[in-house]
Amino acid sequence: MGRIEKLTIVCFVLLIDQISKYIIRSTGGFYICNEGIAFGIQLPALMFVILWVLFVIFVGCCFFGTCGHESKVESQKSKEKGIQDESKYKFLEEKKNKVVLWGLIGVDWCENKYFYFLLGGGISNLTDRIAFGCVTDFVSIGSFPVFNIADVFISFGAIMMILGISKLKK
Repeated sequence: MGRIEKLTIVCFVLLIDQISKYIIRSTGGFYICNEGIAFGIQLPALMFVILWVLFVIFVGCCFFGTCGHESKVESQKSKEKGIQDESKYKFLEEKKNKVVLWGLIGVDWCENKYFYFLLGGGISNLTDRIAFGCVTDFVSIGSFPVFNIADVFISFGAIMMILGISKLKK
């Protein structure tokens, strides 16, 4: 998946969510200002900052890092260092920068398109938090906690990624 495709998904989710929130806020529609994380759960401020810093580092690796793909320069350096066994080297190369989850090696989040739906929703909610000190939630369905469009994309991305992982494990 190329950088343009990744950026397109993130921007699409960000724009749809921010436009919907702008319309709700500017027309005086129903919304709440959620100062917690998902579904109003409160986190200590330091924990929240730490999580976002880790998230930003991970995102940076996905857009600008190798994400499991070795550069030609690194490949040449490794060969110069004397790695002779190509099959062993190839195995190590494939595992580089991959996430280990539930004992599953080789899940490359950076190449999973659904990760970028999750990312777009996260960035949109972070934008609200920076601009307003809270996240604008406006969709209310029965007794379910109030949420927004970004939360829908976050949930969709997470569910699709979990389903993809479960298929890989079979």
